[in-house]
Amino acid sequence: MKLQYTLSAEDYLDYYLFTASQSPTIRKKLQNERIILLLITISLGIYLYASGKVYAAVIMGLWAIAGELWFPQYFRYRYKKHYEKFIRENYAKRIGTIINLDIQEDALYSNDQYMEGKFFLSQVEKVEETPAYFYVKLNIGSHFIIPKKCTTQIDELRNTLKARGLTIVEHPNWRWEKW
Repeated sequence: MKLQYTLSAEDYLDYYLFTASQSPTIRKKLQNERIILLLITISLGIYLYASGKVYAAVIMGLWAIAGELWFPQYFRYRYKKHYEKFIRENYAKRIGTIINLDIQEDALYSNDQYMEGKFFLSQVEKVEETPAYFYVKLNIGSHFIIPKKCTTQIDELRNTLKARGLTIVEHPNWRWEKW
């Protein structure tokens, strides 16, 4: 099966945000930062209460609750801004270039104006499917981003990947705002 498509900055951003949302390290970082923020605000509240500043302690308690509710949105916003900047700096020349991907019986062949490569299917670690993309992850750390908008034959693409013995992990409800 042959595909020809281009990738936009939004395509790269979605890939990096998806990868970040699936990363145990980043999930742990979110959890740790939430706990630290909560502990700091509660500690300050207890200190203020013990100092006789009840009004300030109540405000600290409200800050603790607000921080617990607001921090995940801030964390996602911060990561999104980080990846937008990263993509502008590192992928500017690749945005909009035509990518040719040929899925053969034993390998994936890819070429664009900057590189050409043959990747054996044994190098494919997994294929992850979101509502808008297929992400082909290679065991060498590289990846292919295949936007579903590049083909009208999504079922054929999915069946071709499965027929080659590749495992497809589906994430039908994934959105950056939901994790």
